[in-house]
Amino acid sequence: MRLRKNRRTERAGVNETRAFFESNDHVFQEVDLGNDYGKDAYVDLVDGQTVSGLCVALQIKSGASYRRGSGYAIPIENHGEVWRNSSLPIAGIVYDPETNGLYWCDITSFIAAHAKSLPSVTIS
Repeated sequence: MRLRKNRRTERAGVNETRAFFESNDHVFQEVDLGNDYGKDAYVDLVDGQTVSGLCVALQIKSGASYRRGSGYAIPIENHGEVWRNSSLPIAGIVYDPETNGLYWCDITSFIAAHAKSLPSVTIS
């Protein structure tokens, strides 16, 4: 069995996202790849030293292929209904290894604001 070509880039995005949240004392829980249905991780937000009870799901994408002329985009593909019906808010994060930057969007609000199905969630 061969490694996927983009495995290193995918892992870099998850690792950078984990490092960001953990360095800010939030609790990051990665979803096992076999259970990944449009949610790659969950973050429990922390207020000082107290876990707040607030949790957000994350869809994480990595690589320059998500870069667009005016920002970044996360393909919706077949995740639209899962995201629309999620009981937790969902944030999208794109890691661009060329800039070493993390770029985010509010997928939940984007999906709610666009009644018709769009090909991607934009990050500007």
